[in-house]
Amino acid sequence: MQRQYPTVTYTRLYCVNDDPDFLKIAAESANPHIEAMLSVPQHHKHIQTRRLDLD
Repeated sequence: MQRQYPTVTYTRLYCVNDDPDFLKIAAESANPHIEAMLSVPQHHKHIQTRRLDLD
């Protein structure tokens, strides 16, 4: 954007994602939800394959 608008002054603002403590708290709060999703049995339709003998 600076190339397109060289007369504009850009300032990088602080972001909560820059805080390692916040990231740790967010990860810790997400872990139980992720574990719960992973513990649910998956019901995938299994693809049946056959071996073709071309002899």
